[in-house]
Amino acid sequence: MLITKWLLGACAAFCASMAIAETDHVLLTSKSGELTIQGPVLDFDGRHISVSSEYGPVILDMGNFSCVGAACPDAEIKTETLILTAPQSVLDVLMPALIENFALRRARQIDRAQQDDDTVFILAPLSDPNRTLSIDLRPMDPDFAIEALIAHETDAAVSFRPLTSDETATMLARHPTSLGSPSSLVLAYDAISPVIAPPSATQSVNITDLVTAIASDDSIFDVTNQVAMYFANHGTTTKPPIAHADLVQSLYADPARSGVVPFSNLGGLQVLDILTPCGAFPLINKRTVKSGDYPFSAPIFIHTSPYRLGTQAQEFLDYVTSPAAQMVIQRAGFVDQMIEEIPITAQGTRLAIAIAQADATTLPQLQSLLKTLDQGNRLTITFRPPDATGSLDPVSMSHIKMLADTIKTDRFKGRAMYFVGFNFDAPDQTRNIERSQQQAADVLQALLTKIKTSDGQLNSMVSMGFGSILPNTCDGSAIGNRVNNRVEVWIK
Repeated sequence: MLITKWLLGACAAFCASMAIAETDHVLLTSKSGELTIQGPVLDFDGRHISVSSEYGPVILDMGNFSCVGAACPDAEIKTETLILTAPQSVLDVLMPALIENFALRRARQIDRAQQDDDTVFILAPLSDPNRTLSIDLRPMDPDFAIEALIAHETDAAVSFRPLTSDETATMLARHPTSLGSPSSLVLAYDAISPVIAPPSATQSVNITDLVTAIASDDSIFDVTNQVAMYFANHGTTTKPPIAHADLVQSLYADPARSGVVPFSNLGGLQVLDILTPCGAFPLINKRTVKSGDYPFSAPIFIHTSPYRLGTQAQEFLDYVTSPAAQMVIQRAGFVDQMIEEIPITAQGTRLAIAIAQADATTLPQLQSLLKTLDQGNRLTITFRPPDATGSLDPVSMSHIKMLADTIKTDRFKGRAMYFVGFNFDAPDQTRNIERSQQQAADVLQALLTKIKTSDGQLNSMVSMGFGSILPNTCDGSAIGNRVNNRVEVWIK
């Protein structure tokens, strides 16, 4: 029996040595000696090693294992690199400001260098200067940035649109051993604003004229796609059809001419209201852009690859979408995600629209809504389900994370939170109420998966739906319905 055990042990050691003889293979043994894992190395982030083992891809903490094999990484290497691709408009001010604030908050020394077109920031903790994080900012058009992300040529990509289902599937298919999924979070907001040179007696522009100004050759105008397309063409490294500076100059040269520019870069121009056949859309301002009540707003996404990032790189990406980064984003000229409270007394315009459109059926429902929300404040964070299925899109899921993080700070301690749905798609109010109730319940349920019952010490959290009784705009077009279909969050 002892001879048999010795032979088996010798065979196991010989077989293991044969396996790790391949240059990309390693043999990992736990400190207790009870667990061994072997196979080719897939990834190493300075602490965690990913190995394609006989059990499938696994991630292990190198601190708990000894490693044998030519492919064993140097566990003492503390340098991490994060490659981040983004349009030049984001790299000029926003990203450097976020990096510098992150370094200040985390007590890190920061150095900056230029490598061809890339700007590289090297961050080193004052307590451990050898443990560095190198952030490589690489200018790239938004769609090319997503292509680079799919090809695993970058760790994160900034774009003005979400990843498509095909892009996500392609990324996972190309990298089946990545052990994760791509993530998409909202970094900030911007918007398209109609403008004219000041001072001008012209105060507004017709919605049809604005759509014509930013639409492509598509026969059906999809506001979400067109706004994203506008920013893809006007916030890139290549010269757009009309450069921003040239457009601003041409508007000042011709006071009768109007144009569209990013809200983040108005260039001192006068903003025009947007008129519909029945009145105006909500005016553009920071609150209406971040709530989505202004129809031509656009989220700026930061997409990450399915591969596991190093701890420092992940810490930075967690920071840029956290409440702590919002003031920096605001100072950089973009619309932040900081959750603001809007008193019901400041919402007279849409209440007037609702009262004007109310009939014998909807007036009592409107009165019930106002009684429920009396003395309450609407939060600027707003959910807009993309369809009637109740599914939440990447923007909504990013909002869920932001709201959950804010709740955990105890900001709403001792108050009640209401998720209030509105829907205008169905031909009758009964079905609109049903849909709005379901969508509000879906948002609340998604939030509850991100927080514990004790988080935030809220008195209660309730979902409800009121159908089509409180429109943000009187316009019943597809653009108007996009503004009106929503789940609002109220606190009182």
